[in-house]
Amino acid sequence: MWSWYVLQSLSSFLSFSLSHANIHTSVLGTNLFPAKEKPYYHKGAWVSCGMCLLITVTSLALTLYLMRENRRLEKAGLLVHDSEEIMDAPEEAAGRAKQYKYVY
Repeated sequence: MWSWYVLQSLSSFLSFSLSHANIHTSVLGTNLFPAKEKPYYHKGAWVSCGMCLLITVTSLALTLYLMRENRRLEKAGLLVHDSEEIMDAPEEAAGRAKQYKYVY
């Protein structure tokens, strides 16, 4: 299982990348949708379809990963239910800290 720090840095990188994507949109837009390809803009349409497919596959993979992690944590008895609180326990020292369920 990935450590929390790896997941946190990955999410920070993705949010940073997506927030700065608007800067590059004007450059990419003029190259993907050139005036000579009008009115159908085949290249731009295919690149857009490819990006939609990439987003769909990525979100499906992440959903399946989180479902698997929830199943693994449930089998190990490490899930915290809504009424419970995470408390410092001897199990945490052994590397078996309880966790909340991932929501997808």
